Amino acid sequence: ISIDLNSLTVGQGSWALLADTSAIWGYWYNTTAASGDNITYSKVYLAAGTYTITGCLIDGSNRGIIKIEIDDVDTGTAWDTYAASNSYNHVYLKTGVTVATSGLKTIRVKSNTKNASSSAYYMLLQTLSFHRTA
Repeated sequence: ISIDLNSLTVGQGSWALLADTSAIWGYWYNTTAASGDNITYSKVYLAAGTYTITGCLIDGSNRGIIKIEIDDVDTGTAWDTYAASNSYNHVYLKTGVTVATSGLKTIRVKSNTKNASSSAYYMLLQTLSFHRTA
């Protein structure tokens, strides 16, 4: 299941969509770059089972550590998107994510922490998808 990044709701911070020829499909990013910035995708249907979450992101020197929640439950993702220089189209995976019951879910993408070398909490999100594995 690919998440439609145009159907987001801002939970905290200011967000913008930017077209960039180096990034596949452009990206959403938090212009405020503050701890706690988050966006939510509501009414995402997930069947009960085990999933791999895939994110395509842009790493850089001012990026946060990205966490994904399903219905306010931390999935255990901790994608550290810090890099000394920009790195486009970086694919991150989180395997073994369990969804106990089928139904409409709320997906939240947030950053409360960052690498000690990072100067901010920016999140540059190109794509987000859930692949059922069991």
